[in-house]
Amino acid sequence: MKRPPPTYGRPHPKARFQLDRGYPRFMWKAHGASCSIAVHRWVWEHFNGPVPAGCYVRFKDGDRWNWAIENLELATGRDMGARRIAQARKANYKTCTVCGWTKPLSAFRPKKRTSGMSCTPECRDCLKKYERAYQNRPEVRLVHNERRRRHRAERRGG
Repeated sequence: MKRPPPTYGRPHPKARFQLDRGYPRFMWKAHGASCSIAVHRWVWEHFNGPVPAGCYVRFKDGDRWNWAIENLELATGRDMGARRIAQARKANYKTCTVCGWTKPLSAFRPKKRTSGMSCTPECRDCLKKYERAYQNRPEVRLVHNERRRRHRAERRGG
């Protein structure tokens, strides 16, 4: 059943407010039929007129409770999909604190003894460079060489 055209201005005086999949909606009865409209869509239509076919009203900041007209924009289905993909990628990527590159989480070492998905702030490449530089320092080399000598002497039995 096709919903009646919205009345620009205030919703019906007996309108109810309800959440639908996280989006607040106005619901009312008109001519014996149930009608509903998302609050952000109603705000857009109140200020700018009807939403064109194939377009959606979305929140610029992603907050579903911020219905200010400055926070609303029109988007096509393709724009909505691209934004969703970008958000999913952002969740699976991290920026290295040493080199500044944004890399997938697989490029970072997982932290030991922590619950959940947490990684070191440095990527594996930067950690390798740091470990090589650390092992090539003269004082570290002396310690490693001394340990090797002791180990060899113990193995020889002397």
